[in-house]
Amino acid sequence: YNFTGTVQDMVEFDGEIYVTGNLYFDFLQCAVAKRSGDFLIPIIGLEGVGNELEVYDGKLYVAGTFDGHDVVVLDTSDNCTYELVSDSKIPEGRSLLAAYGKLFMAGDASGFAPMSGVWEFDGTTWTEIGTGPSPTYTLFQYNNQIVAAGEPGNIFSSEFEELSVAAWNGAEWTQLGEGFPQRIKGLIEINDTLFACGPVAEYGEIRYGLAWYRNGVWAAVSTERWDSYFNYSPDEELTYSF
Repeated sequence: YNFTGTVQDMVEFDGEIYVTGNLYFDFLQCAVAKRSGDFLIPIIGLEGVGNELEVYDGKLYVAGTFDGHDVVVLDTSDNCTYELVSDSKIPEGRSLLAAYGKLFMAGDASGFAPMSGVWEFDGTTWTEIGTGPSPTYTLFQYNNQIVAAGEPGNIFSSEFEELSVAAWNGAEWTQLGEGFPQRIKGLIEINDTLFACGPVAEYGEIRYGLAWYRNGVWAAVSTERWDSYFNYSPDEELTYSF
């Protein structure tokens, strides 16, 4: 069917391609749709806005905002269950990550406690694991740790005023570098180096759009030019090699 809206994420599940976001099929709004042949078919009854998809233990998990819930679980397209992972009044699941035999979810509850949080699921119970960036936009597996990135904030007992990227070692959150003054929207690892991307912003004398974490310090990918694909002129060609 023809649809409009915003696609936030897509994943393969049970032999089909599923997408999530804020999707409109004619006058029908839904959070998840699946591919069938050359078409996308809405999952009827699953209203709301999805942010991220993840497959865990043979089920499809959707993080987002669903009428008082922050996670939806699909056994099949016709069997959906809603879960409230956080205890927030306005829950929103932002990111999911399956790693180390567990499923991790990062959420946001602006204006209500908890302001942010990361939860882990062992297949039976969701458990909050400390306080990470506030709020968290993305989760990543790096150096045998769970890395959370998001808005500048702080964590308990942190000596830094700002926190954008933190790592969970199984017992506590530790800050990776001194953080950034603006949000981090994505993380990726290339050749054992962690990269972060987000809005270009000044931090000291360095402007970040794409930065890497090496030797315990965040630095601009290029010391000669701070442009990244987040901000460059159409007539410029920008290439990085790693």
